[in-house]
Amino acid sequence: VVVNHMDYRPDRPTNNFICIPDRVTGDVHALFCSSYERVYYMKSQDDGKSFGDPTDITAVFAPFRTEYQWRVIAVGPGHGIQLDNGCLVAPLWMSTGGGREFGPGKLGHRPSETAVVYSDDHGATWIAGDFVVRNEERFHNPSETVAVQLSDGRVLFNTRTESETHRRVITLSPDGAANWSPPQFDDNLVE
Repeated sequence: VVVNHMDYRPDRPTNNFICIPDRVTGDVHALFCSSYERVYYMKSQDDGKSFGDPTDITAVFAPFRTEYQWRVIAVGPGHGIQLDNGCLVAPLWMSTGGGREFGPGKLGHRPSETAVVYSDDHGATWIAGDFVVRNEERFHNPSETVAVQLSDGRVLFNTRTESETHRRVITLSPDGAANWSPPQFDDNLVE
């Protein structure tokens, strides 16, 4: 099944496709990026056999620019989750594009920071949550994040960094959107 077909252009790849199954509606929600600069949402109402047309939701991420002038944006990668209360949660990372790891004239993926977007209405609207792990000396270039809801209802994000500690960073939120605990390295999770 072809889920999404954008007009092929080598400089406009589709990337970081994530899915969130909805236990309430039965839909499959999908978020993905185009060229690390636009974010789209679409859903399937037939268990992933087909998807509706993508909707550009990049404007949802604009509030993050008040604190961080991102030029590169990506959801996931991996997956998002649905909480027990029905809320859809998707981790993301963003970058100012200042890194030069891809060569002159191309936006880099560093420096980077992580945040979250969520939907309380089964994907009809998406809302920018809080920053989760900020780029700082201890947590250098946080990016790819995995999300899980714990048995007590809290949401845990497990984030990749380029820190010399070489461990994953974890942080907790009571609702998956805001009030994240201070990030900390988890000695059991080698990065």
